[in-house]
Amino acid sequence: MTNEIDYICISSRWRLSLHDVQTFRGADVGSDNNLVIARIDLRLKKTKTVTSVRPFTTEKLKDSDVANSFCMDGSNRFAPLQHATDFTEQWKLFQDSIKDSATNTIGRRWGSQKKCWITDNSWLLIDKRKSVKIIRDQMIVEETWQYKDEEYQTVDKEVKKELQNDKRKWLDEKGAETEEAANRNDMRMADAIQNCQGSYWRSRNY
Repeated sequence: MTNEIDYICISSRWRLSLHDVQTFRGADVGSDNNLVIARIDLRLKKTKTVTSVRPFTTEKLKDSDVANSFCMDGSNRFAPLQHATDFTEQWKLFQDSIKDSATNTIGRRWGSQKKCWITDNSWLLIDKRKSVKIIRDQMIVEETWQYKDEEYQTVDKEVKKELQNDKRKWLDEKGAETEEAANRNDMRMADAIQNCQGSYWRSRNY
């Protein structure tokens, strides 16, 4: 005597996708229950992959030399604007010129806005540490793994040292900017700088 106790449950939303259900009594699963297999056909919607573009490091424009270099590079790229046939094409050429100048002079930001205090040199060391770790984890021989682990530890110390220097320098700069804004009675700017510092303390994961 047998009882029908094995079922397949499916949401009513997908009930039309369930086409066939079979019971395989010969499958040895170590249980009194029988193996139940269903055929389900789903048509999933294709999602568009959105590629995020890193923003430009506009804070570098505070340096007069970088700002002058950006202006000089941008002015040299405005010549094609004279050959534009309409306003739309001229605007497109203007945008491309500004983006190309920004890419060449100030570059794009590494990491998120919350980690803007990390310099480019530190990001390069972080990438180096990541690549060394990948190579180390692929080592099978114990001696080779030990050698790569020592290299990883050395790079890791360099990363932490550079990050400490970046942190100290960034906090000193923000402290000076806050004091200067307070002396000008610009409390809105002072509050914005303090909020930026607060974002740093909430995201110290590297």
